[in-house]
Amino acid sequence: MTGVSQLQDAQNYVNERAGAHDPGEGLAGAGVRALAAARHGTVEEERVVKSSRKKKAVKTVLMKSGVPTSSLEGEPTLKRRSSFGAKGGKSSPKKLLTQAFKVTKPQKSTSTPAEASSGPGTSQPSKKRRRSELEAMDFSPDSPYLQGRIIGTASAKLSYLISQILKYYKDEKILVFYDGDNVAYYIAQMLELLHIKHEIYAKSLSAALKAEYVVRFDQEPQDRVLLMDVKQAAFGLNLSSASRIYFVNPVCRPDIEAQAIKRAHRIGQTRKVCVETLVLRGTIEGKMLERARRMTRSEHMDAKVLEDDGGVREIIQSARMLPVFLEEQDGYRQMAALEEPQQL
Repeated sequence: MTGVSQLQDAQNYVNERAGAHDPGEGLAGAGVRALAAARHGTVEEERVVKSSRKKKAVKTVLMKSGVPTSSLEGEPTLKRRSSFGAKGGKSSPKKLLTQAFKVTKPQKSTSTPAEASSGPGTSQPSKKRRRSELEAMDFSPDSPYLQGRIIGTASAKLSYLISQILKYYKDEKILVFYDGDNVAYYIAQMLELLHIKHEIYAKSLSAALKAEYVVRFDQEPQDRVLLMDVKQAAFGLNLSSASRIYFVNPVCRPDIEAQAIKRAHRIGQTRKVCVETLVLRGTIEGKMLERARRMTRSEHMDAKVLEDDGGVREIIQSARMLPVFLEEQDGYRQMAALEEPQQL
């Protein structure tokens, strides 16, 4: 079991050496170094981000910290709570380490004709490989590079959502509403790992970039998934190219939910729009959703935030930890399986 950041590092390591006799030579050592950096990199990362003014150095640090590269190069803003001060001591919880992100745009290839024509026998393979080159690599049937599989994640919601996206993204465009930047980054990491083109429409984006993302998602065939902060589903947004909508978290406000759905279900839509809300059975979010659906319109109007409602407040106050059974502690049962394992 490992994390998506480590899988991405391993995948990039092999891809960069795709022309070598054994692309994975030295992978174990690279993994040990990456693990050491992950364990001890908090102070160092903070020091580098604070002291470095070079964009490239900051980007490298952020990639190591697990932020999906589809979010780098500008916006949206990610605020990470600093856990250590510059001298290694605990810092004030009010201190936030802030860096801006945005979806990267494809870079033009800068390889020379000699690099482009280099084959498996070349001693110095080009570090940047086109995806078509990687797909054309000829491995033996028993090669370990053809056997690596992603079989599941530690999140039932993430495994289900990714399985659904894999099932439909080639024929339909998909709109995923999330609540909280961390949720968007977890999903984006998986989409990036599986090479599914996506954008993150976050609250911190500039108006110009938001407009660009909407136009790109609506008109560009390669843009398949749009991750959108549910609070950003503003009136006037037309995303009629999407025919599948997923709410990662239940939206307990009927007006907000309806407004989000109407981004795709509007004039100009030619397909049936399928909407799903992901709720974990037997948990506090399921009880809160049930209570929200029983609330009258006047009760919703009286509660400025959902927690103002007495019924919701009682649910929160009476919540208890879910038990972990002995059989759930087995390695495979600690995770939720994907419908179909995906090759790394």
